[in-house]
Amino acid sequence: MVKCLLTTFILVLCFGVVNGSEIVKIDKGFMDGNDFDKMTENDKHSYVIGVIDGFLLAPIFKASHQLTDEWSMCISKMDSLQILAMVEKHHRQKPEMWHLPMHLLIYQASLNACPGYKSSSLFSD
Repeated sequence: MVKCLLTTFILVLCFGVVNGSEIVKIDKGFMDGNDFDKMTENDKHSYVIGVIDGFLLAPIFKASHQLTDEWSMCISKMDSLQILAMVEKHHRQKPEMWHLPMHLLIYQASLNACPGYKSSSLFSD
């Protein structure tokens, strides 16, 4: 049941997220979990850090500071190798999600690492 709900929420995020009264479309991105598996460790590190840097830029694209500040404070306490290890661990433990966009999987891994973040219930195990 939990896996079914989790998959449903992730699919909703792939096609659109309700932000107040507007729907925000989330594009597929450049790669999925299967593509991530084929990368070298250096490329994985660069990709994950690039995605995290993009998330940190969310307010510039009018994302709510209220939604991003807690997550940013949590994730900014980690160094890049810790973030990569966290993403790889989460990825290895979720083979049923390897077909999903990798940027969503990275976000899910970061939410699990920041349990106090308000949106973590959307993706928690």
